[in-house]
Amino acid sequence: MLTLDACLASDVVDASARLDSELPVGDPRQARFAHALLYRALVGRHRFAALLERFSRHPLERLDAPLAAVLLTAVTELENMDSSPSYAVVNEAVAIARRQLHGGAAGYANGILRRWLREPPDDTDLAEWQRLGLQPVTFALLSERLGREAVMTWLEGAQEALPLTIRLTRPLRDRLGLGDGPLSVPLEHEALAPARLLPPVYMPTAAILELGGAALTELVAFREGCLYIQGEAAQLPVHLAGLKRGERVLDLCAAPGGKAIQAAAAVGPAGGVLAVDIEARRLERLGENLSRLAVENVCLLEQDGRETLPPSAVPAGGFDVVLVDAPCSGLGRIADLPEMRSRDLAATESGLIALQRALLEAGSRYLRPGGRLVYSTCTINPAENEGVVRDFLRAADGSWRRCDLRPLLPPALAAHEFIRNRAAAGELSLWPPPAGTEGFFVALLERL
Repeated sequence: MLTLDACLASDVVDASARLDSELPVGDPRQARFAHALLYRALVGRHRFAALLERFSRHPLERLDAPLAAVLLTAVTELENMDSSPSYAVVNEAVAIARRQLHGGAAGYANGILRRWLREPPDDTDLAEWQRLGLQPVTFALLSERLGREAVMTWLEGAQEALPLTIRLTRPLRDRLGLGDGPLSVPLEHEALAPARLLPPVYMPTAAILELGGAALTELVAFREGCLYIQGEAAQLPVHLAGLKRGERVLDLCAAPGGKAIQAAAAVGPAGGVLAVDIEARRLERLGENLSRLAVENVCLLEQDGRETLPPSAVPAGGFDVVLVDAPCSGLGRIADLPEMRSRDLAATESGLIALQRALLEAGSRYLRPGGRLVYSTCTINPAENEGVVRDFLRAADGSWRRCDLRPLLPPALAAHEFIRNRAAAGELSLWPPPAGTEGFFVALLERL
């Protein structure tokens, strides 16, 4: 309830992680229930808000955030959680409203929820953005840029959380007796029990982790430092950089560290990665992951990526590869981060694009001639993707070239003609996203 309250009152990124920090240690089944309830509440937020207005004297956004959270949680549970008796859901919601607010709020919640039970509302007359759960201005902008039907199809298919995906690290492959090829059949192993691995959608370095009721931290493979959670799309920027042993890499927006750790494995002990991030707490988390995974060829630097790096941090001649996985609107991840559905793209876009341009320009300064510059985002918004790359190249005035990505494409992606054609021009856009993965964008440029 506190997490949802915060999501309604402000922009919260990664509500799931926030919920984890608030849940008491206990039954994993209760934790899974809480996560499922939060997810469905965030996905259905705009729809439920519109329907609740039919029973309330005030719009949901004008109510106190705790009362709005009580109502939203209750109607989510009534509609989605078959194991919860209706009377128990209403009674618990009323009790929470009384405990967190006052008797008047409890009575207000009781009246609305009991009327909801008596007269279940019909959503057929709601606007598309309400039924599909995307902020209205964002829905309009994306429909204009990407096509209304494509956006609707995407939203209709993004109603469930994506499966948990890992990167097949060398220690994990060795621990499980795997070769170097992609996982092709389900795999059970004592180091994963009771979890198992399933084949990925397209990345040969990935596998889907089916936990089977266990907590991730309970798995032997996790405790041994073999297991790292990283989505398939998030593995693409480093994969498409074509890293070689001994190369030097700058990761300019590094935390929480997935790409830096992936790059460190690719360049090996003779190479190295400088991981830069502006947020101390996120950089500390990266350091913890490095320690758990026993990664030794990554150096950390707390700094705004737009600022000039200390000369001692830059290798003589420059880096071989610079990764700019820029902050973005995150719209490619709404299946995993449903709180992103409520982002107002019109209000945030200009600031994000300015930041992305500045980071890309800053990163480009540290490359040696012939070095590769990777720009990536987890959004599907063309203005933050193709638009930023186009502006960068225009300002660079011929000192860069686009790299053909086709030789580096995973076979499952290379099979798509649209993706192959874009890859020939140095860009990969996962739009619409392959079923079961997030939307993403990657561009690869070479300094002349």
